[in-house]
Amino acid sequence: MKLFIIISSFLIMQFSFAQEALTNPSSKVWTLEDCIEYALENNITAKEAALNTTIAEVDYNRAKSARLPNLFGNASQNFSSGNAIDPITSDFVTDQINSTNVGITSSVTLFKGNQLNNQIQQNKILLQQSEFLEEEAKNNIVVSLLETYLQTLYSKEGITIAENNLIASEKEVLRAKARLDAGSIALSDYTEAQSQAATNKYNVISAKNNY
Repeated sequence: MKLFIIISSFLIMQFSFAQEALTNPSSKVWTLEDCIEYALENNITAKEAALNTTIAEVDYNRAKSARLPNLFGNASQNFSSGNAIDPITSDFVTDQINSTNVGITSSVTLFKGNQLNNQIQQNKILLQQSEFLEEEAKNNIVVSLLETYLQTLYSKEGITIAENNLIASEKEVLRAKARLDAGSIALSDYTEAQSQAATNKYNVISAKNNY
């Protein structure tokens, strides 16, 4: 799968989803590659697409086999006993009769208005369509996981930015307090610095929630 090869090269960053490991240190840390592999193996949509491909393949092989001759065989064994007249002595005698029947039949369709060839071609196209749909389902799963992965990286970076802004605003509050005590700024300027620090503190909490 071409898309999977591209993503495999992208996995050099090897970002690990460690949330489960934090709550259970003995558990496995899932990398992006692990998530993709697990999803492709267990996703219901992917399984359904693979099943449809298998069914289409069976139908295609069945259509091709319709051109081959068939062969049927049967066998039977009969046993009976009863009274009969001896043709020589004219006496009644008891006879036992065994009979065995064996048969084999075979047939092959030589021409059916090109119906067999058309059916084979149709099933071949349906098989190719199922294969394309299966590939598309897998690609959609990979793309969805990759989008989530990139969004997670973005959210993680957002925490760092928000924390840096908070540190800067808290330092600004300290400077504003010193200037207020020195009488160089008004109280409103100091409260504005406090308000900005409170906003940045909220932004840190929000960024962590997003992550």
